Parts: sequence; C-alpha cells; structure tokens
Amino acid sequence: DDETGNTMLSSAIFPSWIMHEAREEWMRNVFDDVDVSRMHAEVAVVLADLGIAHEMECLTDDEYFSLDLYLLDYDLALEVDGPAHFVKINADEGGSGGGGGGGSKGSSESIATTGTPQTYRRTPSTELRDMFLRRRHRGMVTVPWYEFEALEGTARRREYMTAKLRAAGVDDLT
Repeated sequence: DDETGNTMLSSAIFPSWIMHEAREEWMRNVFDDVDVSRMHAEVAVVLADLGIAHEMECLTDDEYFSLDLYLLDYDLALEVDGPAHFVKINADEGGSGGGGGGGSKGSSESIATTGTPQTYRRTPSTELRDMFLRRRHRGMVTVPWYEFEALEGTARRREYMTAKLRAAGVDDLT
C-alpha cells in the first residue's frame, strides 16, 4: 500500500476499493460458474468403484475456487479438464509453434480421430489455477479429457485413475 491507502501492484496504483470489487466479482463467478459435465460424472463413478470417498463441485476452504472433485481423506483436489483448458498444436507446425514441442512441461501428445499426432498444451489460466490449488491442498490430480475419453471400458478407466491417484500419494486403493 502507498501512503494514501491504495494498493500498488507492479507499477500500477489501484484505489483501495477496487480490491473489494474484484474479490466480490471473483466470488460471484465461483458460486455461479459451476458446471458438472458428463465426464465429471464418469470420473466420479470410477472413484466410487475404487472405494474413494469424494465430493463433487465443492469450494476450497477460502471459497475462492470450486473443485471438480475433492478427496477429503487425502486433501486431494481433482480437476477434470475439458478442451477449454488446452490449446491444440499440430505436430505438422514444427512442434515449436506456440511454445509447443511434445516434451515440454504442461503438454502431452494424443492421436486425434484423423490419425494426425496432436500436442495439447495447457492454457496459462489452467496452469495458474493449478498453482493456486496446489498451495491449498496436499495434492492435486488433473484428468485431461483427451486421455480419459481415449480409454475404452471400465477396467481401463479404473487402471488410469488408479495410476493417477497413486502418483499423487493415494496408496490404499481397492
């Protein structure tokens, strides 16, 4: 804060009231922007099959974020990320266009229905969300839509989720 009570971020000075207004708008979005997709429900079914107690679309303790799924016994946030959380980069574009390259952090490869290799990179807002959630919880798991949708059958989805949960430190799976 400067001498007049205004909050200073970087080199910009904002009036003190703007932080209150920004928080109120953020909170309105957290409460109003809740959407449970078919894939969220499918991931929840797999968790139930594994004997993992969970809550769907619950707020973080500070109420700044709504979690897709929360595993209370493990303090684990689980986010089911659809296409809006990714930018697609074609392998034909040289792999480095748009910061691509399949080996970079935050990106992974998949074969689209056309058979053309695709690289999906997480959006900056998704990376930021995940950073905030990691600070609030013991662990965090993300389930990209293109990985989960590619799995055929309940057994393959159970194996996938088991591997994701074990990597996050959940060892007592059925």
